[in-house]
Amino acid sequence: MNLQETFQKFSADKHVHHFGDFYEQFLGPRKDSVRRLLEIGVAFGNSLRAWQDYFPNARIFGIDHAPEKCFFEGRITCFVGNQDHRESLREAHAAVGGDLDVVIDDGGHRINQQVKTLAEFFPSVVPGGVFIIEDLHASFSPDYGLLADGSNSIYKMLTTFQEKGTFAHGCLEPSDVEYLQEHVLSCHIFSRRTGHGKAGRGKGKAMSLAAVLIKKGVPNV
Repeated sequence: MNLQETFQKFSADKHVHHFGDFYEQFLGPRKDSVRRLLEIGVAFGNSLRAWQDYFPNARIFGIDHAPEKCFFEGRITCFVGNQDHRESLREAHAAVGGDLDVVIDDGGHRINQQVKTLAEFFPSVVPGGVFIIEDLHASFSPDYGLLADGSNSIYKMLTTFQEKGTFAHGCLEPSDVEYLQEHVLSCHIFSRRTGHGKAGRGKGKAMSLAAVLIKKGVPNV
């Protein structure tokens, strides 16, 4: 069963956005070698259960700001953490630990949350590992913290890296910028028009947007 089918099996809304089709190329080759996966944003736990099914040898960790969302089931363990506060993320990070093969940010989707989460957890991604940022439609909406001039868009930050190999954002410390520029190998952005969810970039149908960042180094496959 491929990843898209696994998302559908567990009613994870990622299948609606066809994220599984996009992620398969990055995650399929390491399906048996992934040992530690973290997803920020637990909701009803459907995605965590899908990851547990897809990666048979992995411990699955979840972080959510709401204690009532956290649960323990099979290889799944959840912790409380608030993406709005870097210190809260650090505490959750310490509980989860390092050596993360895959990290997925499917949390609050606010721009500052996504940038802080990338800065906090990317250093714990293993060499050749994968960091995924979902729902980048936030970068086109004031509802998710976009400034009037659009200067703080995480989509803009990621496409600038694709074009120039540099990172810049008001939520990044100088040490964060230095680390990301030194350790991010590549950034791949997926976009697809859907009939579901909130409208993102442009008009008409909603836009499904996600980014996959690959860390420099040799992956464990």
